[in-house]
Amino acid sequence: MARIRVIVPTYRRSALLPRALDSLRAQTFTDWICEVHNDDPADPAPGRIVSEMADPRITCINHPQNLGLTRVFNLLFAPGAEPYSALLEDDNWWKPELLQRLHDLLQTRPDAELAWANMEYWQENTDGTWAPTGNTIWPLPTNPGVKEFLWPIPRQVLGHLHSNGSALYRLRRREEHKLPESTIPGSTEAIRERSFASPLLLIETPLAHYALTLGSARPKASPRVFVQSILLAASFFRHAKVSGEFKAKVWAGSRQKPAQSIHVLLLAAWVARRPAWALAARPYDWAWFCAWFIRHLNLAITGMRSSAHAPDLWAYLNRQTAARFQAGGQNPDQLSTGLDVTRQETHKTAARPSLWAKLIRAGHTARPSRFHTALGDPIPLAHAPHAFRALVSWLRFRAGGGCASKPWFSYAATSRIARLLPPGARALEVGAGRSTLWLAPRCAFLLSIEADEGWVKRLRPLLAAARQTHVDLQWRWSSSHMIDFSTIEDASLDFALIDGGPRAEALRAALPKLRPGGFVYVDNTDVTETSFSCRADLEAHAAKHGGQLEYFRDFAPCTPHATEGILWISPSA
Repeated sequence: MARIRVIVPTYRRSALLPRALDSLRAQTFTDWICEVHNDDPADPAPGRIVSEMADPRITCINHPQNLGLTRVFNLLFAPGAEPYSALLEDDNWWKPELLQRLHDLLQTRPDAELAWANMEYWQENTDGTWAPTGNTIWPLPTNPGVKEFLWPIPRQVLGHLHSNGSALYRLRRREEHKLPESTIPGSTEAIRERSFASPLLLIETPLAHYALTLGSARPKASPRVFVQSILLAASFFRHAKVSGEFKAKVWAGSRQKPAQSIHVLLLAAWVARRPAWALAARPYDWAWFCAWFIRHLNLAITGMRSSAHAPDLWAYLNRQTAARFQAGGQNPDQLSTGLDVTRQETHKTAARPSLWAKLIRAGHTARPSRFHTALGDPIPLAHAPHAFRALVSWLRFRAGGGCASKPWFSYAATSRIARLLPPGARALEVGAGRSTLWLAPRCAFLLSIEADEGWVKRLRPLLAAARQTHVDLQWRWSSSHMIDFSTIEDASLDFALIDGGPRAEALRAALPKLRPGGFVYVDNTDVTETSFSCRADLEAHAAKHGGQLEYFRDFAPCTPHATEGILWISPSA
């Protein structure tokens, strides 16, 4: 009996199939069997390729009729003696150690049903060759290890964490993982992930290649994708036991361009009959939704009836999502053994903030008042007058009058950075915006990186009008690309600003670029996502290398509550 059964679905990709199978045969873990499922009855190529390889572990199954990708994927969980299964898509390929690493990980973690590895993006060229893009699906940390995810993570409301093409599944509850046949290929990962209990384990090292092909033989079905996205969110809303902070993160993610999903969340709240999620939307969200609804009336009506369009999928998602919440996440204080594991925070039910809490605490339970940061730290008394400036700028901004041409970080930090910047400064900025316009005339060189293409398009004409031609403003949509500072020499920057993107990873990549006496500022270190990573990294770095740490707790333009940022000045040579 083999330990792993590998399923290779293929459909009219005879040119790519040998590469995938060669990567399987090159695995250092050899106790596997493989089924190549040819889903085009008229294509003899897969059978010929398998026959020529003459590997007794590999068999080809020619389907008498096209099954479709979902039904083929369900074969991963067909009855069998193997304790594990894996999917190798015909256009992707693995590094030799993938199966060994995943198998060893699950063997040491009997509580886990799913583990997967990071993947590198490879792009197909028009001449048929392939080239690495330099990007990975998950940001590649300096010291990659194993990352553990506990249900629920905001990303799982509409999406997924794992990748089909680099995963190993424990075959303990086979029937639970089989998807309804109405599931479309683009939704399989997100929907199936609802059936796996916590924890989910990610090997951060890239051990597989994800192919960005020029074309696909399979048709797209946008309305069905839309419906199934709504059902994903609606089933979550219906059973969710999460805090207001978790909801805020979900809504913040829905506003990210270019693929905003505000309409999906509001329609999901309708389908789930959970108005509390709709009430968590901001006025901007409702205005955006109304404009979208008018332009796409037919699609909106379809979305409102999503549960009727796919009743089998709706039932499946409700059953699996309810099971995840009933099981709950694992205790975040429980220690792991034998693995380098980063645990994600779990989210507990919190009472909805009262109107008084919204007015005084800005809706944040840990904030005693608007004069405290999100971590509960008070601002210095000398900064209290800045509250009036922040309120006036916020009211002007809400009225459509724009915002002051100052960076959107604290007034005190802005003044301090202005004094520290030397003439002809060289600077790096992760997270462009008002700070770009403010920094540009103060720097001889400024590399500004932004993930929001809309911001980049707005900033470029403003920089051109101000004749700030020395600013290198770049749109980088992927996390791994945003933290690639390889074009900057080490010890060459006077200043680095971390105010967007994957902040912890960006900070770690920026620190070696600072010259002696250079400085870095990280904004919003009182926000949960960054406070426990950037704050700890900066404090540890300062303890090891010396220098000066400064904490800025103050108001900021267009922000009617206190915020925090941390500045580190490196030691002079």
